[in-house]
Amino acid sequence: MIIFLIYWLFFLFFQSVSIYGGDAGDLVTAAYVGGIAHPPGYPLYSLLGFIASHIPFGTVAWRVGLLSSTAAAGTLYMVYLIMNRLTRSRLISFISGALLASNYLLWLYGVVPEVFALHLLLISISMYVSVLYYFRPQIKYLYYLVFILALGISHHHLRCV
Repeated sequence: MIIFLIYWLFFLFFQSVSIYGGDAGDLVTAAYVGGIAHPPGYPLYSLLGFIASHIPFGTVAWRVGLLSSTAAAGTLYMVYLIMNRLTRSRLISFISGALLASNYLLWLYGVVPEVFALHLLLISISMYVSVLYYFRPQIKYLYYLVFILALGISHHHLRCV
């Protein structure tokens, strides 16, 4: 859990306190008023953003951005857990997460109110549950995986080409 806090403080240090640009204004407004953002609406993000936007401190944009920072830190923590399960090395696991944290797009979407950090969190959780199932095939992991994938579909649209 200390690893998560380290990553979370990293994103909080750089977090935007106002509307960054792009879809941020639409997403923050929809989250704050309990509305629907532009299509596909991002229902999971809007619901979690509504909860986050009513925290009693900071600007509304900062509060909704807190959702992105928490999701980005959670993604890095999931990478740490996946790598720790695969390599059994805490150092390699931490370095793997730190290298991913240095990726510009992950960093950017972790410090502004955007939907992509939450999407990455759901993907990384599904990967971690898949790794758990690989090492110990139990039906409960399949149930967890289906639940996380369903949350992912309720959050972000998927395109089939």
